[in-house]
Amino acid sequence: MRRLVVGDIHGAYKALIDVLEKAKFNPSEDLLIGIGDYVDGYSQTYEVIEYLMSLPNFVGVKGNHDSFFLEWANEPDYSPQPIWTTQGGTATLRSYDYKVNIKHRDWLNALPSYIELDNYLFVHGGYIPYIDIKDQDDQDDQDLQWDRDLIKDSVMGYESIDIKYDRVFVGHTALKDVWVGKKVIGIDTGAGWQGKLTVMNIDTLEYWQSETTAILYPNEQGR
Repeated sequence: MRRLVVGDIHGAYKALIDVLEKAKFNPSEDLLIGIGDYVDGYSQTYEVIEYLMSLPNFVGVKGNHDSFFLEWANEPDYSPQPIWTTQGGTATLRSYDYKVNIKHRDWLNALPSYIELDNYLFVHGGYIPYIDIKDQDDQDDQDLQWDRDLIKDSVMGYESIDIKYDRVFVGHTALKDVWVGKKVIGIDTGAGWQGKLTVMNIDTLEYWQSETTAILYPNEQGR
């Protein structure tokens, strides 16, 4: 079984199918790990969630945009906030015809904010390395979904010596290309911003990328 991780999809179902075909993804044999932000941006969030739910070997973490969506889905009378609707939320609402899909809502609600697997960590944003990730008093789910310091420090060459994991895979911060630091690996390559969607083999670090979403969705702006 290959173990693959996919970057921030942001409603770009065409990019997801494209990159999985390039990776020769086998749903019955390969494990696919989602790094969060499945929603918001392009017009096919519904198709993205429906597809991921159908996979027998999928696990994933929750991203900050997934939490934006759930604020509305968990409380349908909640008025969507501009911080969400202006950053792709409107496309998501339209994808669902402004109606809550209970199965999709429950599936997203059940996703954790991080996954530990064989001393690899998967988290959407990042975490504070000198604080135990299980310490919800000092870093809660919002911190894990929004943190950018971990990847920024890695790109700047200042990875913390407190990182206990062999590898830490993050999304959230859109990069021009995959970033592979000493331990920190950033795989959000801007699919939500007219860029490419990346899938990486977590053991070999081989990766594949879709066509840009600008090409796949020529009449949409994404986020």
